[in-house]
Formats: sequence, structure tokens, C-alpha cells
Amino acid sequence: MEKPEVFSEKKDAITTITIYRPDRKNAVRSQTLDLLWKEMAAAAEDESVRVVVLTGVPGAFCAGADLKEGFAGEDPMERVMETTTRTAQKIITWMVNMPKPVITKVDGPAVGFGCNLALGADIVIASERARFSEIFVKVGLATDGGGAFFLPRLVGLRKAFELVFTGDFVEGKKAEEIGLVTRVVPVADLDRVVDELAQKLARGPRRAMAATKAAIYRGLTGDLMQVLEMETQAQINAVRNGEFTEGAMAFIQRRDPDFRNI
Repeated sequence: MEKPEVFSEKKDAITTITIYRPDRKNAVRSQTLDLLWKEMAAAAEDESVRVVVLTGVPGAFCAGADLKEGFAGEDPMERVMETTTRTAQKIITWMVNMPKPVITKVDGPAVGFGCNLALGADIVIASERARFSEIFVKVGLATDGGGAFFLPRLVGLRKAFELVFTGDFVEGKKAEEIGLVTRVVPVADLDRVVDELAQKLARGPRRAMAATKAAIYRGLTGDLMQVLEMETQAQINAVRNGEFTEGAMAFIQRRDPDFRNI
């Protein structure tokens, strides 16, 4: 049976969402984005899921929008572009607002929207053969998928302008050096490293991690007092919901905390 363009696999408390268009290097069309959105929404609603991993079939993460198919369709390109970018907005917003940790596992090209889809995660683990490009300028487009938001914050203003104005590729280790990704590992180690990290996060205090994620993103656009207030409320809530009690007792008793049922 042929696999769908996007599918999910759940193991323990970790859901892995995979883009599967191997003949197009996982380039996305409207149908792909709709399926991706549905899988993401399902992972968010599933209380048993504590971590989400987003990836593509091995050898490619996502080659961006499938322009060839877009031009071949019956709808005007303007309508296709608006539809796909609106769905892309929902996906990137979901990744930021999702209270659960989101990891992107990048192997091979991450281009255009695919690049920003990778950068939209909380943690980006890439293989040495990963390649990133804000290729939009080469096809006469402005960035989409939050590139104009993420890039200056990740690599700084000057480097962000260089990346978006040239569309040049950034290879694996260089992406790590400039802060574009969290970590770059050998291809053979990619699955293991991401799995170990996802399992570690899944064992963490989910409410405290969700509150911390929200505070960090608020810190990007808000002011210090807003973040301090969010942190204060998070500390109070941690005492109320039992995560702090378990964590503190585990520390005192010199054992690993067990947050699974909290």
C-alpha cells in the first residue's frame, strides 16, 4: 500500500510526522500542506503525545513549494499562492504556539518554505548533508513561512539579509556555526540522536516546559516585565500541579524524577 504524502507514527509519547514525496524531494503542494496541518493538529490534541518530531523521507527534508505542479494546475497561480501561504501560516504558528516541544530532523535539502519549516521548530537537528536555502529571491518571491521573523533572531540582521538576498545554500556544519540549527551530526547518527533527545524531553515536566516555551517566544516580541510575570505564574502553577513537588523530592532523594503521570 502506497504511503500518503504526510503520515504520523507514534512511539510511546513521541509522534513523528513525515513528509513523503520522495519523487519531488518532499516539495509541498496544497494537498501536502493540508495533510501536514491535520497531522499536527491531531498531535496537539492527543494528551498522550509529549514531543513532536517533524521530518521528511531520508535524503531530503523539504524542497519548498512544488512550483511545477502549481503552474500545471487549473487554478490561477495567484489563488494557489494565497491558499498555500495561508496554510503555511497556520502550520508555522502552530509550531510556535504548540505547548509541546517540536523537533525538526533535517536530512538533505531544506529549501524555501522547507527551510523555514525546519527553522520554525524549537530544536533543529540536522545531518552533515543537510543544506538550507532561502531560495525565494531566485524565483522572484519574498520570504514566507516566517523566514523574515526567524532569520534575524537566529543569525543576526546582516547575515539574514545575505541569506535572503542571495538565496545561497548553507551547508550542514556552517549552518551550525552561524546558529541556523541546534546541532549537526553524521548522517548515520541522525535517527539515534533525535530519538534520544525526543525521549529525554518526553520524560520532562510537560507543564513547566510548555510555560517556558511560551515565555521564551514572548521574550522575542514582548518586554521584560511581561516575561517576568509569565515566569512567576509558571512557578506558582508548578507547585500547584505537582511537578515541582516531584522534581524537588527526586532531587533530595537523589533519584530521577518521574513526571509521566503529572
